[in-house]
Amino acid sequence: MYGLSHGYGAVPPKEEAIRLIRMAYELGCNHFDTAEGYGAGANEELVGEALAPIRHKVTIATKLHLYSRENLERQIEERLDASLKRLRTDYVDLYYQHRNEAGVPPEEVAEIMGKLMQKGKIRGWGQSMTTVKEIRRANAVTPISAVQSEYSMMERMFEKDVIPTCGELGIGFVAFSPMASGF
Repeated sequence: MYGLSHGYGAVPPKEEAIRLIRMAYELGCNHFDTAEGYGAGANEELVGEALAPIRHKVTIATKLHLYSRENLERQIEERLDASLKRLRTDYVDLYYQHRNEAGVPPEEVAEIMGKLMQKGKIRGWGQSMTTVKEIRRANAVTPISAVQSEYSMMERMFEKDVIPTCGELGIGFVAFSPMASGF
């Protein structure tokens, strides 16, 4: 969904983007991935509008990007609530931490994600562009549903350790940019 609101050149008109998302569903796609950072929330709004009529038939994944450790629990829940509003839903199926550039201990994020699962705001959680060490540390606190990383014929570094670790721990692996970002 990334390219429908920014990132890969000119974006289509909103109506065309909505038509494409709904057509993807009609052709068999039932998992839609977005992030609060894609177009500063615009992509979540687009996905939310497009999927509102069929929300109960699809899974939605979104990501948050943490920039600091301050008020972590409040920060994550407020950001999730904003995403839920943009997505026009009361839960997301998969909520990823989008990269860990702020150096937030994975155990702290995992604990908060567990609380959000208990509240019913998320059904599962994951990490994006993570390391084996972070996966193991987080998974020990609240089991991770999926790890999302770049993976294609041109980007295969995750085959060495992340993908085998996911297999060992029963964690799904979701590839992004499987066509090498349109190489």
